[in-house]
Amino acid sequence: MNYKKLIEVLLFGAVISSTYGDPCEEIKAYASSNNIELICSNNGELEVNVDYISKEEVKEDFIQKFLKQFPYIEILNVINEKLTGELIIPENSNIRVLRAYGNNLYGQLIISENSKLEYLEVNNNNLKGELNIPNNSTLKKLYAKYNKLTGSIIIPENSKLEVLDVDGNNLSGQLIIPKNSNLKELYVDNNNLTGNITIPESLIEFHATNNQLTGDINIPENSRLERLYVNKNKFNGKVIIPEICNLEEVDISDNELKGEITLTKSSRIKELNARGNDINVSCDADTYETDTNYCELKIKKQTNYLFIFYISLILIIMIIILILIILDNKKKRKLSEKNESNNDLLEINVQENSFKVGKCYTAGSNYVPSKEDEITISANDRISIIEVLDNGRANGKNLNTQQSGIFPLSCLKSEVIIVQKKEKRTYQNSIHCLSITLCMIVFSPIVMIMMIYIVIKISWNGD
Repeated sequence: MNYKKLIEVLLFGAVISSTYGDPCEEIKAYASSNNIELICSNNGELEVNVDYISKEEVKEDFIQKFLKQFPYIEILNVINEKLTGELIIPENSNIRVLRAYGNNLYGQLIISENSKLEYLEVNNNNLKGELNIPNNSTLKKLYAKYNKLTGSIIIPENSKLEVLDVDGNNLSGQLIIPKNSNLKELYVDNNNLTGNITIPESLIEFHATNNQLTGDINIPENSRLERLYVNKNKFNGKVIIPEICNLEEVDISDNELKGEITLTKSSRIKELNARGNDINVSCDADTYETDTNYCELKIKKQTNYLFIFYISLILIIMIIILILIILDNKKKRKLSEKNESNNDLLEINVQENSFKVGKCYTAGSNYVPSKEDEITISANDRISIIEVLDNGRANGKNLNTQQSGIFPLSCLKSEVIIVQKKEKRTYQNSIHCLSITLCMIVFSPIVMIMMIYIVIKISWNGD
């Protein structure tokens, strides 16, 4: 008994060659032998991205053959590869996501009742025939625009379908959607669909431009519909829009609708286009920009006020930051001046011939040593005092010659070098703080002028 094969059967529903421990290795071996470039990953779900197929004979019925060979694949992307043949998904396939748009697939779009497919994207092919969605299908999203599908669109009662996009086909029957449908997005632009429509409560987005639909447009009381585009049809009844609904964008232009539509301040509709109808549209003048059978929410002006508020807030924050920087620099400068004043007083009050350990002094005259423990000193040498001795002598180091030893204090000037260094550093700090302050003072008005210019320009455009 081959336990490895048994485990693979339990995991994938098919026997995988025992030569490969990883399913991707077997898929890559198959691809190499058929001149196919692909990427295979197995991070929780087995995904294959086909990048290039060189052999024309391999392109014929590729999806059917490939999924039959490797039924454990869950995600397959084979895009713009000029595949030919019919789109047939094997019964035992575990495929959940299939992207095969931009090919030359022909034949009917058949979705098996036992299929595990949840996402199918086959835009820009040559698929023909009627669109049949099984009652118990697991399919949630179907994208099949720009094919040659014909017939009606019938959504089953228990369908899990949430998104259907069949723009640009040859559909010419009715559009039948049950009231308890799970459909959220429906795109059927540029077909020849006829008859009346029923908008289910679940639908959020409905696009049916350029068809032959007729009858009334009735939005249910509890509808979730937000965007409705049914312009360029043959609707010849009334438009019924509840006073409280979720609609934001409505385009019913170029139909034969009759009656009245009234938009009040409480309406959520941002834009309504009802031009090209025998209908009377009235909108609240304070809330909407109005034209003949057209209303648009004055959202631009509201946005401008909000924009001005944010810009003003930013400018106030910048001014506060500038004031804090100036005050902080002023405080630091005063503290620095106070410390320097104390140090200056400390050094100035020292007696002329009094020297401190650890300080650095300048030699005022030359000194030639007369003993072995003494050092040579030349005028203007920098001398650091290590220890003050009796009889006017000291132990120190000549920082110019790096010699250490005894020397007379009489050859040193009483001025401390470190006082001048502090003054220089303090001066540099003052210049640095002044530069930052000047930059902020110059930069802030420029930013303010730019912001005011932008606000005025946008406000004029909004008006």
